[in-house]
This record gives sequence, C-alpha cells and structure tokens, in this order.
Amino acid sequence: MKNKTKKLIVGMIAFFGLLLATQSAFAAFPTMLNVPASNVDFTSATLNGVYNDGGTGSVDVRFEYGVTTSLGSSTSYVSKTGNGSYNATLTGLSPNTTYYFRAMGVNSSGPGFGSPSLYFTTKTYSISTVITIPASNINSTTAVLN
Repeated sequence: MKNKTKKLIVGMIAFFGLLLATQSAFAAFPTMLNVPASNVDFTSATLNGVYNDGGTGSVDVRFEYGVTTSLGSSTSYVSKTGNGSYNATLTGLSPNTTYYFRAMGVNSSGPGFGSPSLYFTTKTYSISTVITIPASNINSTTAVLN
C-alpha cells in the first residue's frame, strides 16, 4: 500500500473516531419529569411522566413508587423513542394510603430520575350509617320495622 493511501486511511479513521466521540459527548442521561397521578381510586391509580431521551434516540422508562420517599416498588420498563409522555396504571393498592412516585428512565448514557416529590392518596371507603327508630304498627303477629 502506498504511503499516501495509508495516511488517508489513518486520517479517515481519526476523523470518524473524533466524530463518534463528539456525537457521544452530546448524548446525555434522560431527563425525566413527574406529572400528577390521575384516575386515583380505592385500589388503583395511573402514574404519568414525561421523558427526554437525552439525544440518544431511545430510552427505557418506568415508574418507581412506594409508601415512603424511599419508594421500593417499580413498574416494568417500556421502550420509547425520542421525547414524549408515558403512563402506567397501578392496581392492588391499599385504600386510604399515600403513595410517592417518580419517573425513571435509562438510555445508553445511563439512568435519569424524576424527583420523588409527587404523591397521591387512594380513596377511602366510606362507612354507611344506619339509624333505627322504634317499630310501628305493632300487633299480635306483625310489626313494621323502621
């Protein structure tokens, strides 16, 4: 191989290596944003989040949640491309319980987290009140209960 060709190939490799290094330097961790929960019921709720893939083109997103700010549980990862919003419905929750949550995502640069400052409280079952009053129309074989 001629010396000029070798120099050209070495120069092209160096150029493309620099180009790849520069492109990956612009990629960042995903930016995750918590959005208030919706459809909160007695034992279920929908968690909402917004993501920015950090310039990598794709991100795996999920939610972490729990009854303290330490969280402890999570939904399954869902693969997304670009930037946008996502949600996940939680079921099997306890009534009248406060749950904290945060959005979480992972791209090729690493993980990104929303703040676990958002929370929701599941609905409380109400206890019916029954009031009895004295029976009326009492006779030897019947009575009206009130």
